[in-house]
Amino acid sequence: MKGDRLFIADSNHNRIVISSLGGKLIDVIGSGKIGATDGDYAKASFDHPQGMTLVGDTLYVADTENHLLRAIDLKSKTVATLAGTGVQARRRFQQGPLRELALNSPWDLQHLNGVLYVAMAGPHQLWKHELGTGTIELFAGTGREDITDGPLDACALAQPSAIVTDGKAMYIVDSEGSAIRELKDGNVTTIVGPHDLPRGRSLFEFGDDDGTGDDVRLQHPIGAAYHNGMLYVADTYNDKIKLVDIKKRTAKTWLGTGERGNGLDPVQLNEPAGLVVAGDSLFIADTNNHRILKVNLETKATEVFNITGLAPPTSTGSDAPQELATGEAEKVAKVSVAGKQVTFKVNFELTDGYKLNKLAPVAYSLKAVGGQNLVDPALLNKRKKAESDDVSASVTIPLNGQSGEATIEFSVAYQYCRDGVGGVCRFATKKWQIPLNIVSAGGSQVVELKAAP
Repeated sequence: MKGDRLFIADSNHNRIVISSLGGKLIDVIGSGKIGATDGDYAKASFDHPQGMTLVGDTLYVADTENHLLRAIDLKSKTVATLAGTGVQARRRFQQGPLRELALNSPWDLQHLNGVLYVAMAGPHQLWKHELGTGTIELFAGTGREDITDGPLDACALAQPSAIVTDGKAMYIVDSEGSAIRELKDGNVTTIVGPHDLPRGRSLFEFGDDDGTGDDVRLQHPIGAAYHNGMLYVADTYNDKIKLVDIKKRTAKTWLGTGERGNGLDPVQLNEPAGLVVAGDSLFIADTNNHRILKVNLETKATEVFNITGLAPPTSTGSDAPQELATGEAEKVAKVSVAGKQVTFKVNFELTDGYKLNKLAPVAYSLKAVGGQNLVDPALLNKRKKAESDDVSASVTIPLNGQSGEATIEFSVAYQYCRDGVGGVCRFATKKWQIPLNIVSAGGSQVVELKAAP
């Protein structure tokens, strides 16, 4: 937000919405398709963008599931790729050229003194890019997932998801550690929440406890906004907004009953995420209610922020085949299938105590290997949502009813957490190459697959 503009990452619509603070639609950036196409606003595409920061007339965007940083020229109304290769990094790098170094789930951005800082959630680190240069490099965090204080090269972070600043220090929301951190004078310290506990126990100390310092408990906070020495924090899994006093190291519930819902009197939230202060109001991305709330900072009077003229995108799907999983596909023995459909069922072999994240659907994509005419091409090369429970996911694919053979590459991307929600969540992908022999009778209709992180 700057001036009379509010920038909204409409993540599931794969676009950026620009509105006036009065609710008038100014512009929409992105076609709505999943992709990484550069160009004018109508042509450009994103893949679930998250955090943004404005520097002059350039809006920088963390294009999270593309693993890219994008730069939007608000004057020429064009989108360009700043950093990343479009492939998720599988190793921890130290630095490299902007367009040659793979990134891993950039989640938020912040600009300070000519430097663009990146909350790189995947490797549990902060990265930086000095604007005008051709490189990007590691800034803070060892890459070990934990909440430990210390110098930039020795501290540990846990899925940093937001960075805000008062112009001097930076404040980090560490989602998996349920902690709020301060980065100042070359050191990272914890303002509220658990830290420096033995054997990584800080990652499991989450809850909903107001209080002071180390005694505070949050649950997977994602967003934050700085205002007058205070941090407004989206305590996402507690469905609340917490107010954190930086100097006093206190946290208290500021908005939300803690009961998930969409009421306005009293205010109920459903996984709030992005926050920004504009004038005398706090704007809240109430994510799972698919709404923006406008809250008066003094009175807490709350209303739904409606944007006049905003409609869903007319384009959906993807600009290009979406690679959910990289690397070699596991080859499966040929399967004979009878009937007009086949179901791929994935059984996830998870560590004890872990379940699929209930709040993050299992995504899948299909790709034909070689020529085939048994599966509708309209079903291929698109990311879709699978049906899932705590430990498995299923995808049913319609066939054209004819006999023949086809080889299908089936990919899934998923998250798994302690008890299925909260605590430590991890990301994983898997890919199989499945030869199908479609027969008139006697074949199976379910293909069982196994995936271990």
